Amino acid sequence: MATTWVDFKAVRAQVRFADVLAWYKVDVRSHGEQASVVCPLPGHEGDPKSRPFSANLVKGVFRCHKCQRQGNVLDFVTIMEGLDPERPADVRDAALKLIERFGLHANLRSKQAKVDAMDTRRRQQSLPPAEIAPPVRPRTSRRVAVNAELDFTLKDLDTRHRYLIDRGFTDDTIDTFGLGYCARGMLKDRIVIPLHDHQGRLIGYAGRLVDDDAIGGENPKYRFPGSRERNGVRFDFMKSMFLYNGHRIDGPVADLAVVEGFSGVWWLHQHGIDAVVAVMGASCSPEQADLIASLVTTDGRVWIVPDGDKAGDACALSLLSLVGGKRWVHWVQLDRDTQPTDLVSEEIAAMFPYSAHERSGAHKALHVDAPAKKSNV
Repeated sequence: MATTWVDFKAVRAQVRFADVLAWYKVDVRSHGEQASVVCPLPGHEGDPKSRPFSANLVKGVFRCHKCQRQGNVLDFVTIMEGLDPERPADVRDAALKLIERFGLHANLRSKQAKVDAMDTRRRQQSLPPAEIAPPVRPRTSRRVAVNAELDFTLKDLDTRHRYLIDRGFTDDTIDTFGLGYCARGMLKDRIVIPLHDHQGRLIGYAGRLVDDDAIGGENPKYRFPGSRERNGVRFDFMKSMFLYNGHRIDGPVADLAVVEGFSGVWWLHQHGIDAVVAVMGASCSPEQADLIASLVTTDGRVWIVPDGDKAGDACALSLLSLVGGKRWVHWVQLDRDTQPTDLVSEEIAAMFPYSAHERSGAHKALHVDAPAKKSNV
């Protein structure tokens, strides 16, 4: 089996150290770009009276002043996972965890492809000077377009694929969100998910793999649009710049539900919660936090319903940190290993008792529900 090669530099450039620390439930106390916390590294008891661990959230580096271990965000994840940052294979495993957890684009390719490229360079270097091909200069873009509107739509999708039907999604839900199985192209063997920015423009497609057994380093569960260049313009996609389903919210609304992923939006919408958006990952960006606040009235409420796992906790903490100062935030904690799609209609109705609460400006910044019961849906 070919070994997955990962562009470590690309991973470090895309991931935010603050999000990684939140993922590991590290209580960050920062002054600008510098954070000082009780050391979270394995084997450290963490004296609460001292803060021997410091992290630069901008540069993505850390240092433990107790054991003198230091490094970048990839080294930190490697250590936290009980691996050895001195072993490239362990660092690669840590990078793959970050790619899967945060939906990063990291130029994955097989080790054999890398070897083939190196062999090509060696052959070129061994040729006589007259036969060496001239170096190819990378094209530089005159400008960069982020989340540009697409000039095409995908056709011939199977909108009644068993993956969607077997999970209980109705024809109306499938049609509302434009879902369908793709049988060819970059999104082959995936459920296609149209992505729209805040203005409702189609800016890309995500793809959810229908076969969980096929998920791996080179075949992530979710595939997002990558960068491309055309006519001297580089087109970049950044999911942190918009909210999934945000364009459908006729805001500002009094109550807005926020979930991690796409299926949570579909399920809650199907059960009568129309004002629901997803941050599409285990963290909320500052831009997404501003959009969430813009969709809710000044005395309105944001209902956070993350998955019941470590990533869900990280997502909730990220939302609380960025949105809590703008709007009243209500974190609904689900049972462990439970997702919004595990809830039945009665549980969802009880979870969002909008009419049962008095409207006042005296709500606390945080309220935590009792865990919801896990269902068999």
